[in-house]
Parts: sequence; C-alpha cells; structure tokens
Amino acid sequence: MSWKCANCGNTDKNSLFDEGDTFYCSICTHRTVIATGKDDLIICPWCKRLRDRKAAYCDWCNNQINLNPPLTKEEMESKDKSIREFEDGLSSSDIKYWKIKGRRD
Repeated sequence: MSWKCANCGNTDKNSLFDEGDTFYCSICTHRTVIATGKDDLIICPWCKRLRDRKAAYCDWCNNQINLNPPLTKEEMESKDKSIREFEDGLSSSDIKYWKIKGRRD
C-alpha cells in the first residue's frame, strides 16, 4: 500500500504510522485519511480554524478539543435567566442552597 501525506507529500513508510482510518506523518505531524488521501481536518469549535480531528489540543488556540464549545451570548443569557427564576422560587428557609451559593444579595 502506498501512502502519501496530504500535507507535505512524504511517502517514507518509516515515518508514516497506520491509525486505522488515518495515517500519521511524523515529519509534519498531520494525519491523512486513508480512504480519500486528504488531510484529516475539521473546524475547531473555539477558534474556527482547521485543526487535526484526532488531536487532543488545537494547534492554533491550544484549547482542549473534547470540551464543549463556548456558549453563545444568547445561551448564556438563557441559563442566567433560568438560574434567577430558580432562585426567586426559593425562600430564605432553603438554607442548604444559600450556604452552597453564598449569601443572597
């Protein structure tokens, strides 16, 4: 089987490592999809740049890949509203919650 790195063109089998559906090039640290011969890249949910699908961290922003992307402003406002509504429904006798949360303003 002849592999060629989609990023750097490396064909040296001593520096290309089989990962099942992809192979890793130790020369340029990129992965190539075996079935298509193309770079194995996806868009990073944090910085929106192309990054290696199997990498633990994005090369560009260094964020951990397996984390959920940041919430949008609308999502954050919705969560804040839900928390405020929950707190408004509590009485001052719900001491366990307020001890965990801290003093209510």
